[in-house]
Amino acid sequence: MDTVLKMAAEATLQLGVVVLVVVFISGVITTHMLWDSTDPEVSQKFSHLGWSMWTMYTLMTMDNWTEQVAQIIASKPFMCAFFILYIFVGAITLMALTPAI
Repeated sequence: MDTVLKMAAEATLQLGVVVLVVVFISGVITTHMLWDSTDPEVSQKFSHLGWSMWTMYTLMTMDNWTEQVAQIIASKPFMCAFFILYIFVGAITLMALTPAI
C-alpha cells in the first residue's frame, strides 16, 4: 500500500510541475506580447507575470475560454496560433493526463 501511495504522489507532483512550467512559459510569452494591448481589459489581464499566469491557468481549465480568447484575438489577431497551440497542449493534453494518475 505504501508503494502505491508513494508512486501516486510522485506522479501527481510530476504532473503539477509540468503544468506549472507550461503555465509559467505561456505566462512569460503572453506578458511580453499582450501587456500593451489596446483593449484595457486584455492589458490588465497580462500586465505582469502573476496575472498572466493566472489568466493562462484559467484558460487551461477551459472555463469561459472562448470569450477570453476572442477578446484577446480581437485586440491582437496574431495570437490566434499561440492560443490554439496552448489549448491543445495545455488544456487537452495535460488535463487528459490527470485521470491517468
